[in-house]
Amino acid sequence: MSNGGGVFSFKHTGNVYGKTDDGELATYSSWEGAGTGYPTAFGTLSLTQTLADAGATLGACTWAGQGFLEDGTTVGALGEGTWKQLEGQHTWKIELDIAISNGERHRSVGEIDLASLTFTGTFEVI
Repeated sequence: MSNGGGVFSFKHTGNVYGKTDDGELATYSSWEGAGTGYPTAFGTLSLTQTLADAGATLGACTWAGQGFLEDGTTVGALGEGTWKQLEGQHTWKIELDIAISNGERHRSVGEIDLASLTFTGTFEVI
């Protein structure tokens, strides 16, 4: 799909919480939306923390998703990155490096607005 990059916009569809084998709190946040070249896309942003760190304002996260391309084909995506709460706001900045199943790599930078439950941003092919 090598288009150089673009924008994305997702709407929150729900969270699932669990306990890892190591006793950590696992959070799986589900999103659906679209982006440049991806008229339909779904993904899950995941993070794990010790229970004592549940109030943290930054940390590591992962992304797993699926994009449906304009030509009708499908790709998978796995990414790793970081999240950081913006000072005094109900907003998280998310930065991810994502491997796409067609061989591309994307660098994604976006924000999750907890008031509107939206995740918007940009991505570039790297």
